[in-house]
Amino acid sequence: MCKVKIRPYIPSALHPLRSRGRSSGCTPSRTQVPLLDDRRLQKRQSRMRNILFFMIMASTATSSWAGSLKLVLVPTSTTIKPNATATFDVYLYNSSRNPQKAPDLQVMSGGYLVLGTGKAEGWSDIGGTIPAEHILNANSAEHRQIKMQISAAAGKVVQVYVEAGEKRSLRSNWAVVLVQN
Repeated sequence: MCKVKIRPYIPSALHPLRSRGRSSGCTPSRTQVPLLDDRRLQKRQSRMRNILFFMIMASTATSSWAGSLKLVLVPTSTTIKPNATATFDVYLYNSSRNPQKAPDLQVMSGGYLVLGTGKAEGWSDIGGTIPAEHILNANSAEHRQIKMQISAAAGKVVQVYVEAGEKRSLRSNWAVVLVQN
């Protein structure tokens, strides 16, 4: 009878203290990985969302707003159910050293493209009438969470974007979600 401690499975090639040639007769199995509790999982998802936000923000191309305002779209989940509502975080970021006129995030339009079909599948207005522009401070960001109805079958990949401002002059990056059952 072999006593095995419950610990995460680490292949011996990657484990710094375990040698390749020796074996104690007990081999850890892949089923010994402990499940993450909800708090750790939420913390990890939040950390990944923040990392994704900053990576997208760094790679976003300049816009027609003097190149200093960026609209960043981040999905709250990378998978959605077929013909369901998806939730996204929208950030408006002013990367300049000066305050800038910015569109209000209460009024946006959004669209999505189901890959493999070759055409735009949906378009929706998010909000009401266009309010006046406001001033966004230097090196600051605004946040809003939006929901969009996406009609796509299971197994499809969907690209989503949003536009803000008068005449839709500020456009976000493409966010990608997978439709699963």
